[in-house]
Amino acid sequence: MRFFQPDEAIEVFWQSLAKVPDRPILVGVSGGPDSLALLQALLVSRERYPQLQLMVAHLNHSIRGEQAEADAKFVSGFCQQQNLPCHVTKFDVPSLAQQAHLSLEDAARQARYAFLGELAATSGAELVLVGHNADDQAETLLMRLLRGTGPQGLAGIAPLAPLPSPDPQLKPYFAAFPKTYESQALLGRPFVNVWRREIEAYCAAHALTPRRDETNYEELYLRNRIRHNLIPLLEKEYQPNIKTNLNRLAELNRAEQAWLSGLVEKAFQENALTRKPGQIEFKLDYLRNQPLALQRRLLRRAIQELQPLQDIDAAHVEAVIELLKTPKTGQLYLPGPLLCYRGKEYLRLSFPRIEDKKGSDFYLELPVPGLTTCPDQTWQIKAEVRPIEDFEELESWKQPDRYHVRLDYDKIGPVLIVRPRLPGERFRPLGAPGRRKVQDVMLDAGIPRDERAAWPILLCPAQEDKAETICWIPGVAIGEDFKVTEESEKILDLQFLFLN
Repeated sequence: MRFFQPDEAIEVFWQSLAKVPDRPILVGVSGGPDSLALLQALLVSRERYPQLQLMVAHLNHSIRGEQAEADAKFVSGFCQQQNLPCHVTKFDVPSLAQQAHLSLEDAARQARYAFLGELAATSGAELVLVGHNADDQAETLLMRLLRGTGPQGLAGIAPLAPLPSPDPQLKPYFAAFPKTYESQALLGRPFVNVWRREIEAYCAAHALTPRRDETNYEELYLRNRIRHNLIPLLEKEYQPNIKTNLNRLAELNRAEQAWLSGLVEKAFQENALTRKPGQIEFKLDYLRNQPLALQRRLLRRAIQELQPLQDIDAAHVEAVIELLKTPKTGQLYLPGPLLCYRGKEYLRLSFPRIEDKKGSDFYLELPVPGLTTCPDQTWQIKAEVRPIEDFEELESWKQPDRYHVRLDYDKIGPVLIVRPRLPGERFRPLGAPGRRKVQDVMLDAGIPRDERAAWPILLCPAQEDKAETICWIPGVAIGEDFKVTEESEKILDLQFLFLN
């Protein structure tokens, strides 16, 4: 692989894009050598690409007191000299770390993503640039190895990738950045093949006087211990070219991951079920029958759909694999937090409910045909009556899935009732030899414990000769007495839709 000088790296980066952007480009500048050299190299490249519209973003993390204030003034002053728009914001990262139970490093990273995403969304910037370099790449790979990464983690820092959004669970803490989750910007790292020593020399050659962050030397942080202790030891005692070799390993793995990711994405799109926001399911039979490598990658892809992956390592994925092997239902928590629930037929990843619902008092009439929304606006049920002629053969009457079913309309009538289950309530699921407790059937279907008390069930209204009768529990099963047969003349098509 090749390593570059800063100006050369910028040119290589522009050439790697489909076209040089003519929209605003957001540059994250801390005031340190890496980001300041990046900004200077971008200013130089503007002579060749006059369409570049550079904007600077600086976040004061409220960690270093007066020094942080001085950093902000330095960045603002430099931008003023260069006639560049500069956005400076202060955010209380220590408070975020304490309230959200995060490390200071993680809280700072989440705050930066929120700030950059907000500016990208409000300014229309499609590209955000930061100053990560080749030394950062080597340190990142070692840090991931020590924490137990898998093959995807060995791809290291990508030169170009989607701008990470902050963890969705932290949204309440980022009221100051309301549009950050709307950003579709890319995150570019033009200096990922530039050594730190070349950046320092570039700053000296352009008479730049970058700010120095003393926390980069505190051994409290793992990255600093790797930078100042582990890498020098490896260079001296084991392999003088360790940093070059680690960068080469990352580059090779990125190519491998790009190819494999296409295969995984196809499998994910075809088999991951996302009926409810914040929840992804796989059929157990499908997942268990895949090669172990694909199982792992599908699980990571599903987690990535729900939250950033930075806190998920190989050990977490292996814990889910072990859960797949167990013969009984079970659950475990992953960082985020995410709840992984292994039901009888499905493996589900979701955000656990913060509050345990003890019950609910909704009792709704669902007109047929019609559309009914629950009082708290979390779900809808759509009912449609279709003639038997719409179905060419009996096979097409089968239930599309557990949230979309077809029943014999003549056995139901023009109105359904929707309410939560009652204590000890029973019904006969499709194909069952007899009646079972509703709570047991919900357990087998993988309905989370904290959702069962308020889970909606559909019933035929009470009549003179019989009481209310359960005809369908969404996500669970239809009632045996309401199935479509060869004698059916009208089909009731029911769909259950989660709204949030």
